[in-house]
Amino acid sequence: MWMIGESAQFHPHPSARWLVVFFAGYVAMVMGLAVCARVLARRVDSVSLYTSLKWFNYALHIMRGMIPAWFAVGLFGPAAWGRCVAHWLTPWINIDVARHDSRQIVQLALPAILLGTLPPMLAWLASTWAQYPADRALREQSLLDLLDQNLPVHSPPTMWQYVVAQFRLQILSVVLPILLIVLLRDLALVICRTLHISIGNVGDFENWVLLPSAALVYLLAPKIIQMVLNTRPLGDSPLRHRLEDICRRMNLKYRDILLWQTQYSMGNAAVIGVLPRMRYVLLSDLLLETMSDQQIEAVFAHELGHIVHKHMVWYVVFFVILTLASMGLTGGLNVVIPHVPGLRSMSQDALQLLVSGVSLLVSVVVLFGFVSRRFERQADVFAARMMQSGWAYGPESASHVGEQGAEVFASALLRVASVNNIPVRARSWCHGSIGSRMDYLREIGIDPARTQRFDDAMWRLYATMVLALILSAAAAAWAMSAG
Repeated sequence: MWMIGESAQFHPHPSARWLVVFFAGYVAMVMGLAVCARVLARRVDSVSLYTSLKWFNYALHIMRGMIPAWFAVGLFGPAAWGRCVAHWLTPWINIDVARHDSRQIVQLALPAILLGTLPPMLAWLASTWAQYPADRALREQSLLDLLDQNLPVHSPPTMWQYVVAQFRLQILSVVLPILLIVLLRDLALVICRTLHISIGNVGDFENWVLLPSAALVYLLAPKIIQMVLNTRPLGDSPLRHRLEDICRRMNLKYRDILLWQTQYSMGNAAVIGVLPRMRYVLLSDLLLETMSDQQIEAVFAHELGHIVHKHMVWYVVFFVILTLASMGLTGGLNVVIPHVPGLRSMSQDALQLLVSGVSLLVSVVVLFGFVSRRFERQADVFAARMMQSGWAYGPESASHVGEQGAEVFASALLRVASVNNIPVRARSWCHGSIGSRMDYLREIGIDPARTQRFDDAMWRLYATMVLALILSAAAAAWAMSAG
């Protein structure tokens, strides 16, 4: 959103009054959530636990949706936050570089993006502080359930531990790779200035620099995230030997299996990395301590499902499609608008802003969520297959989901919901609700033919993505030639 709206001209002169409203809005969001969390912490009990979880989860999701929405208001509304940042930083970020036989002024992007996105980032971080009392109270209420199941019990993390853990997971692991890409772009500009290298058109230069920079950071990101998330190699144990043996039998390469240290505040797992030498499988401490070995294998199989079906590569394809489609759409509008009465006066900046805004909304809110949920379901199906067959089938074998495999993985999902205080029916933008995932596996477990139908549907999705890649590349090439 910052990259789209940084130079928005709808309100070229910021209003000090609306700037105060912009910041006050974030303060009001955080304090409102804090009040809700503290009221819930005082009133929650074992009887109202589920209802409290459900409503607090709704409140939390609404606020986290409002944070980027309010940021858009600050960028495009009377506060003109982007113009403010540009005014404050211009003397510090302008550098002159060669362009053919002349000089031109370009701006370093990293300082602006750090300051520009600071309000929503601080609001997001403050929301973890605001929700902590409710999270702690809900964890304390669930201690009896853990004892009833003969599971280990730990005191909830301190507020500082909780905030730091959420900062690592929700902000730093996502933002740091983006900042590194922008840093490489700025370094390239500084090098060109120092060596008096002509860069020609700034937009073309950025395209040539940002794409390889993004590819480099994407390949190195697993190592970065591994350090950010506070991990260490999973200790030598029968469980590790079993997981390693599974990978050998499946012929799946990886760098290491890591213990994700969350101070027992999160039961989760993840796989990061496209290249085998930079691929890590993460299993959190709470997950390992509260699940049976069979459930851990089921969760591990889910992460292997992402590797087998090359979901990380398909995510790259997805974002390349969006980039190329946006270029093609912009080029097409450049050709059409001069011939449409009423739109001829639209500036290039306004056109780019409109196209980028609509593309961002459709691609991130609609398409990415849909694709991500399909990938998660495919990993679920893979895990249930492996649990059904006892790992007797290879990654490409035509096994099916049976009732036993579906129940084993469903039990693992239910345990994840329990230890993380997640309502089973709570919706998730990228994963879908845990309840719907459990229901789907049980449904296809009854009829083996439904597994094959699911596989066919996924092949159609991949074929559609390949076709979209070809068409978007053709559109982008046409737009560049027409421009």
